[in-house]
Amino acid sequence: MNDRETDGDFTLQPIGYVESPYLDLKDCPRQGACNSAPARIRIDSRFSEGLENLKPDQEIIIITLLHKASRDTLKCRPGNDPDKPLQGVFSTRSPDRPNPLGLHQARIISRKRDLLSVHPLEVLDGTPVIDIKPVLKPTDRHELNKHFSTEEVNDLINSSRHAGAKGLLNGLNGNLSARKGQAVLITRSGSAKGLLTTNDLCVINLDSGKIISGKGRPSSESDMHREIYKNQPEARAVAHTHPISMLTLDGINGDSMLESLNLFEAGVIKSQLCSVPDHAPGTEELAKAVGLKARKNKCILMKNHGLTCWGASMSEALGLSDEIEALARININIAMLKS
Repeated sequence: MNDRETDGDFTLQPIGYVESPYLDLKDCPRQGACNSAPARIRIDSRFSEGLENLKPDQEIIIITLLHKASRDTLKCRPGNDPDKPLQGVFSTRSPDRPNPLGLHQARIISRKRDLLSVHPLEVLDGTPVIDIKPVLKPTDRHELNKHFSTEEVNDLINSSRHAGAKGLLNGLNGNLSARKGQAVLITRSGSAKGLLTTNDLCVINLDSGKIISGKGRPSSESDMHREIYKNQPEARAVAHTHPISMLTLDGINGDSMLESLNLFEAGVIKSQLCSVPDHAPGTEELAKAVGLKARKNKCILMKNHGLTCWGASMSEALGLSDEIEALARININIAMLKS
C-alpha cells in the first residue's frame, strides 16, 4: 500500500476521561443498554469552554478511544457469537479494529462545571474521550422515542402504509394512534397515510390532548381517540378508516349494513359492530359518542363518515376494519348478482 501525502497531522488528544463503574471488559454491556449504569465524563479544564450551551436532557454523540481493544483485528464474529461466521470488522460494531474509536449516543443527565453525567455509556473506567458532538435533528424520531420505541413507531408507520395500499385509508383521510400509559402516538392532521413518515406523527397527552413530542397539529379526530382510550382501558390502538365498500353499503342501507349476510364471519363481526349518528367530523359530540360506544363495541360506524376500530394492537384494530370491508364487498357482490 502506498502512503499518501497529507497536510497537517493526525495526532489526537483526549479532551477528558470517562468515570465508569465498569472496571473489566467482561462487565461492559453491549451497545449502550438502557439498563446500564450512568457514567461521568471529566473534561480537561483546557477544553471546558467547549462545553458551553450543552444542557441536561440534550442528546449527544460521544467519541471515545477504546484503548483496551485489539488493533490488529480485521475479521470477527459479530457479538462474539461462535455460531456466526467470520466477517470483515468494518461491517460490525466490534471494538477490535485498526482504529478503535467508539461512537456512543447518550443523554446528558446533568452538568457541573467540567463534569458531565450521561447515560448510557458502556465503556471502561478511564476510557479517553476524543470528542463530543450534538445529535442533529433531521426528523423528530428521537423525540418520539422518549415515549415510544423505534419498533412501536415503525409499526404504526408500516400499518398506515399497508392500510393505504389496501384502500382502507385514502389520500389524507383517516387517522391512527397507539397508546402507552398517558402518551398517545397519533398521525398528524393532513398527513398522507399511504406515505407516512416519522415527520407525520406526534405524541399527545391522554388527559389534556396537548402535544408533548413532534411538530404540527395532531389529527382533527384526536379527541375521539382520547375518548376511546379513556372509556376502554383495554384499547392500545385505534384505527379510524374510510373503507369504500362499507361506506357504500352505509349510504344505501343505513343501519341494516351486513344484516343480510348469513356468513359465520358476518355474525361475529356484527356482534362487535355498532353505529353513532352523523355528528360532524372533529366535534366533541362525535368524540363523546364514539368513546361511549367503545365501552362495549370494538367497531363503531360513524354515519356518513367512516369506521373506527380499536384493539390491543394496531394489527387487531386494522384487521377488524379490513374484515368489515371484505364483508361489505361480499354483500355488494351478492346484491349485484341477485339484481
